[in-house]
Amino acid sequence: MARLCRCLSIFLALICGVVSLHAASSAEDRAYDVADRAFKIQSWDYAEKRFGEFVLKYPKSSRVPAAILFQARARYHLKRFADAIGLLSANENRAGIWEDEYLYWTAQAYLQTRNFQAAAAVFTRVSRDFPDSPRRLEATVEEAAALAWSGDWPRVTQLLQETNGAFQQAAGSDPADVFVLQGYLILGEAELALKEFNSVQSTLDFLGGRTFAPELMWRREYLRCRLQLESAQPEQALASTT
Repeated sequence: MARLCRCLSIFLALICGVVSLHAASSAEDRAYDVADRAFKIQSWDYAEKRFGEFVLKYPKSSRVPAAILFQARARYHLKRFADAIGLLSANENRAGIWEDEYLYWTAQAYLQTRNFQAAAAVFTRVSRDFPDSPRRLEATVEEAAALAWSGDWPRVTQLLQETNGAFQQAAGSDPADVFVLQGYLILGEAELALKEFNSVQSTLDFLGGRTFAPELMWRREYLRCRLQLESAQPEQALASTT
């Protein structure tokens, strides 16, 4: 009888433990989901607060790396760029499978603060250290843009012309990708700045038959007009301007 009572007590303790664990898990899931829904509807202040609370309340949760990432992204959308950089940099060792995203958004925040050298350096890490990241091409093009803002035109051409680099690999497999088109526009700008006029024309020829969003089309035609001016073709430049 005593043995039966003891077994029953152990069984009840196990049941209570499972119920408590399930309740804790459900509370954790609800807390994360509240923050996630706020982020999805772009309620940045509320999302930033709730993700921060989640990390403090559930520090051992497997969702903490994602919560930190989205808290930082909420800060980014709130234009709190330094705060976003600080949060991501301080927690990079906890990023896990999100490490490429931590780096990508750190670089984007640096870009917004006009710290172009820092942005380029972090974008480099994304494309170099994470060859399978879906951000690889985008990070390469953003790195080129940061270098362009810095006026480092030789490094722009080197980055975008490298045969085995992320950009040329993507251009070879999907030349119509919007980031490939943006990259070629940046390349054309670099070639023009370096007075490599034949190379600019080749870049424009590549872009000539592509479908563009209006903004990118404007940039292409503006590049064409500037090339014509630099090449002493004022009549053609006037026609292009018109």
